[in-house]
Amino acid sequence: MAKIVLITGATRGIGYALAEKYVADGALVLVGTRDLDRGLEAVDALRENGGQARLLQIDLLDHGSVMQAAQWVGQQFGHLDLLINNAGVFDDHDVSASHEDAESLRQTFDVNVLGTYLVTQQMLPWLQAAEEGMVISMSDQLATFSDFAAERPTTGLGQRLSRMSVNAMTVLFQNEITDVQFRAVTPGYIASSPARQGGQPVGVAVDLIQQIADHTAADWDGKLIGTDGIVPF
Repeated sequence: MAKIVLITGATRGIGYALAEKYVADGALVLVGTRDLDRGLEAVDALRENGGQARLLQIDLLDHGSVMQAAQWVGQQFGHLDLLINNAGVFDDHDVSASHEDAESLRQTFDVNVLGTYLVTQQMLPWLQAAEEGMVISMSDQLATFSDFAAERPTTGLGQRLSRMSVNAMTVLFQNEITDVQFRAVTPGYIASSPARQGGQPVGVAVDLIQQIADHTAADWDGKLIGTDGIVPF
């Protein structure tokens, strides 16, 4: 049976590149997106060369949407091998912490923290039903105290705090759940859109995430993983 992989935010950037890679490797990829039209386009493209892909409409800001998506996964497959929490907001505007806009901060937390939590929580029964279920959640090198000390930053409050919460969530889920593996990933600055100039190729992130998924030894459980291994946070 093909590996069942759910990728949120899978219609562009890192998410779509991951979908391409897993489809090419023979997995059945669930293309998670709230945008129905983009999702259908992505699924059609992934199927062009005989790949297995299904659309999963899911809105991280809508509790009912996430619950419905989880119910569908259970009804269709009965298990989920890999959940990649890729969808998120990257708040990289150059505003100091003391001048951060409260509404912008709330929106970042709603997607990066609450959305990631809700998807993980609702998909958990199907991850536990898999032989080796795993969750990989997108984080950031910016979300480490070592980065704070080294760079003495004043900007990026939303990204830093929300991804620190993802790191904590990863640890807490792993401490509680022993039959699913939880990891967070920091691929570095990736040129995942035309606006992000000067970043590393998307393939760097894809290779790292696949490496994390393939590394089933417990030493990476509950950890933040970068290109050089475990990143203290």
